[in-house]
Amino acid sequence: MTNLPWEAPARIILPDEAEEPVRQEGLTLARAIEIVVEAFPSDRITNVRIEFQGGTLEGQVIATIYHSPRFPHSRPRGRKSTGGQLAPDKRRHQAA
Repeated sequence: MTNLPWEAPARIILPDEAEEPVRQEGLTLARAIEIVVEAFPSDRITNVRIEFQGGTLEGQVIATIYHSPRFPHSRPRGRKSTGGQLAPDKRRHQAA
């Protein structure tokens, strides 16, 4: 895998078949990859694109990069890949 510009400005593009694509901007490439894999179900990742200075990443390539040892952000401990689905919140709520 080629070295990627992790801090390069990036945006997530989610296709919306009814309208214009939804875009989330103001991210770094590393943060965009992290958001896509940790927040979207695996069937939705297939349609997601990340554009950054110097290129575009699409679909499962995003997940492959996230799980690579070269990815600069730490991943949640003890959590196996959920195909982009967020792990349930395990915080306990205390009664007042």
